[in-house]
Amino acid sequence: MRAVKSLVLSLMIMVAATVSAAAQRYTLSGRVVSTNNEPIAYATVILTQENNAQVAGSATNSEGEFSLSAPKGDYTLHVTFIGYVPHKSEISISESKNIGDITLEDDAEQIQEVVVTAQLIRREADRFVVDVANSPIALGKDGEELLKSAPGIWIQDDKISINGASGSKIYLNDREVKLTDAQLLAYIRSLRAEDIQRIEVIPQSGADYDAASSGGIVKITTKRRLDSGLMGTAALVVGGTKGMYNVMPSVSLNYNQGNLNLYGRTWVGTNGNFYESTEHTDYTAGSVIDAASTMDDKSKWGGANIGFVYDLNDRHSIGAEVQFNHYGSNSATDTWSEHQLAELVTRSDGDYISKSHHNMTTATFNYIYKLDDKGSKLKFIGDYTHSKSPTYNDYVDTILEPITLIARDSVYRSTTLSSNNLATANLSLEKVLSPKVVLRAGLKYTYNSNGNRADYEYILGEAWTPNADKNYNIGYSENIGAAYVTATANLGRVSLVGGLRGEYTNFNDKSGDVTQNYFDLFPNANISYALSKDGSYSIVAQYARTISRPSFWALSPNEMKISEYMIQRGNPNLKPSYDNSLSVTGVLKYKYTITLGMKLTQNAIQQTTIVDKTNPKVLIMQHINYPTMNNYYGMVNLPFQITKWWSANVNLMGMYMGQRIYPDEPIRRNFMGFANAQMSFTLPKNYFIDLSARYMHGLVAGNTRLKDMGNIDITFKKRLLDNKMTIKLSVNNIIPQKQAITIEEPTFKRVMTVDQPWQRPSLNFSIDYNFKAGKQFRAKSVESGSAEDRGRLGGGGSQQ
Repeated sequence: MRAVKSLVLSLMIMVAATVSAAAQRYTLSGRVVSTNNEPIAYATVILTQENNAQVAGSATNSEGEFSLSAPKGDYTLHVTFIGYVPHKSEISISESKNIGDITLEDDAEQIQEVVVTAQLIRREADRFVVDVANSPIALGKDGEELLKSAPGIWIQDDKISINGASGSKIYLNDREVKLTDAQLLAYIRSLRAEDIQRIEVIPQSGADYDAASSGGIVKITTKRRLDSGLMGTAALVVGGTKGMYNVMPSVSLNYNQGNLNLYGRTWVGTNGNFYESTEHTDYTAGSVIDAASTMDDKSKWGGANIGFVYDLNDRHSIGAEVQFNHYGSNSATDTWSEHQLAELVTRSDGDYISKSHHNMTTATFNYIYKLDDKGSKLKFIGDYTHSKSPTYNDYVDTILEPITLIARDSVYRSTTLSSNNLATANLSLEKVLSPKVVLRAGLKYTYNSNGNRADYEYILGEAWTPNADKNYNIGYSENIGAAYVTATANLGRVSLVGGLRGEYTNFNDKSGDVTQNYFDLFPNANISYALSKDGSYSIVAQYARTISRPSFWALSPNEMKISEYMIQRGNPNLKPSYDNSLSVTGVLKYKYTITLGMKLTQNAIQQTTIVDKTNPKVLIMQHINYPTMNNYYGMVNLPFQITKWWSANVNLMGMYMGQRIYPDEPIRRNFMGFANAQMSFTLPKNYFIDLSARYMHGLVAGNTRLKDMGNIDITFKKRLLDNKMTIKLSVNNIIPQKQAITIEEPTFKRVMTVDQPWQRPSLNFSIDYNFKAGKQFRAKSVESGSAEDRGRLGGGGSQQ
């Protein structure tokens, strides 16, 4: 409590100290409403000078309110929103004032052309905001393409990261989209720029988010839709290349009548991937291993969600949602390896079959009480999630002895079952003191329980015999209590966002041998200062402390055999890691940004290849804690509008990483570079062409290094039927290539060459159709309170 009082006092001092700096700028506030006097949320509001240069811009909040800051002068005020006639008026600013309501009239024929648009990318105190709505640069793009153009976003292997930090979370209308990596990207690709209002990139999450949001947050807000009636989207994505295919249809519906909003979505998908790899390992002891593997993997997934939001009256609303997700995978692996020591060669051949299923059911309820007309609200969210994941593995190994030349067969199998229960309760208060100052506070309780059981058997004679040495039955329970307070102040040239979160964690294992109790504080601060009167040049400083808890999958001691000399295994001894992140960003001419930052991590959780202590010939892929991992990075975002029909965006990032993998070794230092660029061409008759290129240099993860790689994609798009249908054809990975991976330690060096489907040239086709019946309304969805926690229930690929 003393720390909370200290933070609030510090914020008050900061506010008082900056009042004089804000004296040169004045606040213009108001509210945007429809002809029915209903607030219009997320409308674009901007001020321009005589030369149409933007001076200030923002989007209205959920109550239709806006607040802009500008120096004394004469301006033009523009208000736009899809489905309404744009508003334009002349205004003179000599003092702070509220101009009341601005009424937008319905545009029955929709907006065919928007003459004035906001800057595509702007920087706020704690985030980048990509103003997608009405932007000609964004026109015709899907959600993934828009994310790639956002500052700091990098998409690789179906994973989304911010400033190189893995585990970034995606929110759609304030609710996390919790799918597997591949499904999440497919879902984002189905979103059209015409449906998106804005994208917010939050590199360092605030105190009102769980402290475990160390990878940052991407928030996507969709545009207003129908006022009463039915709307929906039907989409189909089809793609393929040699050894790979992907098919994913989906349908979403949203119905609104009066105070009731109903929505639902269902999706199914299937894909197949064929992998080939070769490897060569040299040991300092003199032995050599050569090996090769092929894997044929087929997956099926599906899911559905249904929910409602009901406005009891103007102040009170309730909502509930149920969602089910299924993921099933079948893979067959053929592998051979030869171990050579002097003149003796041992040959091993293996056939492995793995079948797994993952089912997750989530139920959510929330209640929102609007305390006043300024936007203040009290919110309660309750969640419950249950998941169960059985896995069945069958192994057949044949080993040819080097001297006797006698083949020896080994047949064994395993059955593992992982089950998880997650419950959360979240109470939060948001108090809007004025258009300039907002205070937030909240309490959250989280309960996690996890059980893991494995039964191993091998053939002895003609009977299956339990392997008691490998069998296990373990579990964990975790209770987390959290409290937070944040404050936001917009004072002319200065914007402040600060907060403090406290979390108490109680952790127990099933046997009772391990008990952990600890309390941590997680401060967060963001300061933005406009260097010029019109705000076109500004500087932003950010700091945050966060925590990364290991996923339950990484904690499980489950073992998966990759080859005779390589195993993937969980680690029940993993500890949470802590991050301290600091960055400074310069914004030039509203849109160009330069960021310098660092991320200092204690007990970093990284997947590492280590030598098996019981058999030095065997390598184990396992998540372990690093004593030290420090990243220092620089990033540049350069958007260009070359002509009215030709736009480009360039992202460059360099990172200097120092990591100490083991306590008694020196720090290993590496430099990594990332670059991506997109070009978009808007052609007559609703044709579009997009080009994108990417390149990675020196990528290192633990003791694993990837060879430099890059590629080029080209996409053709056509919009039909009054822009309701979009057809897209793309050629990805035009340059065929294989991935080279090197794993090196003092006792060994392994070089692997992997031919993966996502690196081969592929042809992809998608079609989506948007339909509606009725007037304009904004689709609502139920907010979830367990979004950050459910990420720990995912499959093995999620923990970095």
